[in-house]
Amino acid sequence: MEYVAETLKPEFVVMLGDNFYGSGIHGSEYDPRFQKTFENVYNGSYLATIPLYAIAGNHDHGGNVSAQIGYSKHSKRWKYPDWWHSHEVR
Repeated sequence: MEYVAETLKPEFVVMLGDNFYGSGIHGSEYDPRFQKTFENVYNGSYLATIPLYAIAGNHDHGGNVSAQIGYSKHSKRWKYPDWWHSHEVR
């Protein structure tokens, strides 16, 4: 994914659900899984500089989607401001 991002130079990435396989985040917005399977994975030199807009998929709904929304307060890149949201690009 880093190679594609460096090549295409997107302004952001859209994460279309199933952000955390298995059955989502079971802890809070402080769950260590955010570090393990997001921050430590999407951390290449380009991906580390752009926002990733998320929405929950069926695997995420097996856990605590509110934790994913709450994590937006702790990460500069993770953007999941509410259950339903939009992002306009001009």
